[in-house]
Amino acid sequence: FDAVSLADLKGKKIRTIGGAHVDWVNHIGAVSVSVPGTEIYSGLQRGSIDCTTGTPLFLTDFFKLSEVVKSVNMTPMGSLDTGGFFFNGDYWAGLTPQERRAIFDSSAEMLAKAYVEWQANIDHAFEVARDAGVEIRDPSEADLATLAAFRDSYLEGLPAAAAEERRVEDPTDLVQSYLAAIDKYAAMIAGEDLSDEAKLAAFLKREIFDRIDVETYGIY
Repeated sequence: FDAVSLADLKGKKIRTIGGAHVDWVNHIGAVSVSVPGTEIYSGLQRGSIDCTTGTPLFLTDFFKLSEVVKSVNMTPMGSLDTGGFFFNGDYWAGLTPQERRAIFDSSAEMLAKAYVEWQANIDHAFEVARDAGVEIRDPSEADLATLAAFRDSYLEGLPAAAAEERRVEDPTDLVQSYLAAIDKYAAMIAGEDLSDEAKLAAFLKREIFDRIDVETYGIY
């Protein structure tokens, strides 16, 4: 199966990872299916699924999908936050402010290193895919318009849906502040050299970690 545009996905079975991606797949008339990551390769090979959402590293490092797919559509579907640094509450409270600051400083460096290496791996994944004959397609203006319309509709209904599902008060202000933060940092990093690990670490330290109060953050 080879999709040139989103319209080609109508009625097709797409492996998704939950949340907004499920709603997006339904929005374009496709069928969202739940498949373990370890079964994506065989599913595409056998035809039990037609497509999958995911990081470009699905092509190489994770599942070697460059061996079984014909094309990749580069429609920007956002990210899935599955990582981070997590600490036991009592352990964190037992650290001195100086120790917490050292952890934040190291976090900035580790995140910068991870980002630069991740981007290099993505570039390599596309190179491998192209060498294998996989077509890397940019989305058309029509596809991007479809995505923008879905995004606007999804965000409009998100506060009410979240309040009902999670049984919380109206989270509209929280959603709006999150969206504002995305726009803010997107504009800020537009002028940064994201391939320079040291500069990126300095940016993360200056704009995020240095602003955290180590005396009170995470202390309950």
